[in-house]
This record gives sequence, C-alpha cells and structure tokens, in this order.
Amino acid sequence: MKHCIAFAVLAVAMAPAFAVNKCKGPDGRVVYQDAPCADGQGKKLDIQASAP
Repeated sequence: MKHCIAFAVLAVAMAPAFAVNKCKGPDGRVVYQDAPCADGQGKKLDIQASAP
C-alpha cells in the first residue's frame, strides 16, 4: 500500500505543466493561446496535467 501511495505522489509531481496565455483578441473577446499576448498584456496561466 505504501508503494502505491509513493508512486501516485511521484506520478503527479512529474506530470507535465503547460503555460497558457489568456489574451484579448482584436474583437475584444478572451482568447487562450500558447504564445504570449501580442500587446504584452494578459495573464499567463500555469496548468498541470492531472493523472487519470
């Protein structure tokens, strides 16, 4: 049982993290993209993949 818990903790810790940028598009709508916002504004969101 302890081995299973240790494995689960390691699997979550090693899951890949992705950076997503929340920007405003030319029409004013919110756009999510992997590249930084063109105007230098916006917010960078760090997202970590979860294990199934």
